[in-house]
Amino acid sequence: MLGSRWRGRNVGAFGDLVTFSFHPNKNITSIEGGALVVNDDDEARRVEPLRFHGIAYLPDRTRDVAFPGATENEISAADAKTLVDQGCRCVSEGANMPTVPEGVEVFLRAKILYGPGKGNR
Repeated sequence: MLGSRWRGRNVGAFGDLVTFSFHPNKNITSIEGGALVVNDDDEARRVEPLRFHGIAYLPDRTRDVAFPGATENEISAADAKTLVDQGCRCVSEGANMPTVPEGVEVFLRAKILYGPGKGNR
């Protein structure tokens, strides 16, 4: 059986908020992370931006950050310009230099936050 009880009640069934850890040494894991359960719609709206490192959704339900994980040279200067034109304010590469040098220049000229990625092989 999965679940925990405290003073005869299921954990997560009382209080203003409850947190659950999904660390690898737990019974339920997502490798990292956890869950936050709230019992109030206003509180849910207040904490929702925290789920993505404080970055809130834009009105169209997109975000203003990009985390490209492409292989080398897959983000062209035109792609970079599109990201900037659409309001992207942060690019953090998670791959082996996915942006071509001309695209990097687009990011730098736009003065957005840019974190280059360089993988080791």
